[in-house]
Amino acid sequence: MSTIRRTIPQSTPTRYRALRMAKQKNDSAGGATVLTAVTAGRLKVIFPAVQNAITEIDQKQALGSQATADKNNAIAACSLYTRHFLLTVIMAVEREEVPKSILPLYGLTIEKPVLPDMVGDEAVIIAAEKTVSGETARVAAGGPPLPMPTGVQVKARLDAAQEALNNRSNAADNLDLAQEAMNALITEADGVIKKIWDEAETFHNEESAESRRANCRQWGVVYVSDTRIAILLQALQVTEGKAVPVTNATLVLTELDGDAVMAGPDGVAKLKTGYTGEATLVLSAPGFATQTFTKTVDGSTDIDLGEVTMVKG
Repeated sequence: MSTIRRTIPQSTPTRYRALRMAKQKNDSAGGATVLTAVTAGRLKVIFPAVQNAITEIDQKQALGSQATADKNNAIAACSLYTRHFLLTVIMAVEREEVPKSILPLYGLTIEKPVLPDMVGDEAVIIAAEKTVSGETARVAAGGPPLPMPTGVQVKARLDAAQEALNNRSNAADNLDLAQEAMNALITEADGVIKKIWDEAETFHNEESAESRRANCRQWGVVYVSDTRIAILLQALQVTEGKAVPVTNATLVLTELDGDAVMAGPDGVAKLKTGYTGEATLVLSAPGFATQTFTKTVDGSTDIDLGEVTMVKG
């Protein structure tokens, strides 16, 4: 006979889910005194705090993603202008329009000069800085500015790249602060969740085990069994009239931490879980519309969702 027990959330999404369900249930409970006044008061404070912290993290992640994209574009432009300018220098030397002696100013060797390896942000910045300082020194010594692109144009791309790197660094710092703010709430959130679950189970302790669990689930309580069942499906897409497996599809059980699996080469996703109760299953894949299924998991029977056609989104 399987043992059924509850499991406290271990991630931000599942903590938020537990608090949200308890808040909604408590708000709609009317005169039912399932929670003590102290616990209800703690819930009233911690839920919006967690909600705001999650919103802050989401916003900072979005800003961080944009900052990373901007940085990548700025670095690419800086690399392009630096490379083209150094090619101009090398070709001008080959045409004997400028002496070989200028090459070290740009970080280039006098014999058989080659472009520097600009792999990674730091390498691009270093190459661009040498290029700008070299051109500045050569022009200051009386040499005419080299065109297409000019040193001024390279400097502008270098400045933009450095600014973008700083912005990305600041965005990462801001995200860290937001995550730290969320982490500071975890102890209280876990404590409130445990009190809510304890009090809900105490309130319904004269009912049958099945009825008690059903009522407590409405307060966000999550139950698991030591008997693990399989939830499986085959993710397919229709290509040129044929059903083709979606090999990078992911199946997630949202109520339980860590219950997720990726489809194999045949598109089959087989998720093993000990969760019991009404389960929310999310099927997703890059480039496809996300699909959600709701199934009751009783801890004894495997669930086969069959073939699921995914649509490009």
